[in-house]
Amino acid sequence: GRGVILVKNIRQLVHGRVLIFACSPLFPPAHSLIDFLRALATRGVQVDVVSTAPLSEELSSSVSEFASTIIRIKNIGRDFGSYQAGVNYLKGELGLDRITRLIFMNDSLYFLRNAKTDTLINCLLDDANDYCGANENFEFRYHVGSFLFSVSSKVINSESFQ
Repeated sequence: GRGVILVKNIRQLVHGRVLIFACSPLFPPAHSLIDFLRALATRGVQVDVVSTAPLSEELSSSVSEFASTIIRIKNIGRDFGSYQAGVNYLKGELGLDRITRLIFMNDSLYFLRNAKTDTLINCLLDDANDYCGANENFEFRYHVGSFLFSVSSKVINSESFQ
């Protein structure tokens, strides 16, 4: 797709839950963030890393333990540019109709070490909710933050999302 520089497939994508992790690794993500991604992967979430810069050896090694794909793109569009590249990749490789839950997450999140994140993870994975987000914003007008949110297959396959 447009802006994609390199795709490294680590594991085959299958029908189910997928997380698109948007990162700009000029500064390494917090270890607690990698732990959070790992926790989602152990719950059956397939992680697709979309990076706007080359990953360091350490970060590449860490995410390769649990990620399905690492996609290197041009630095266009901030986190939503990365999310778009990830969605386009999933659409071509798997088909969006085969995704039961899609989680969007960027690398600007920090969690306290050893924090209990089960409630947040449960919300992100709950198919009873068409949308779950970690934050909302009332500046200018109401909107949800793009740092961490998930949507159901109903939303993914809606005309508006498409």
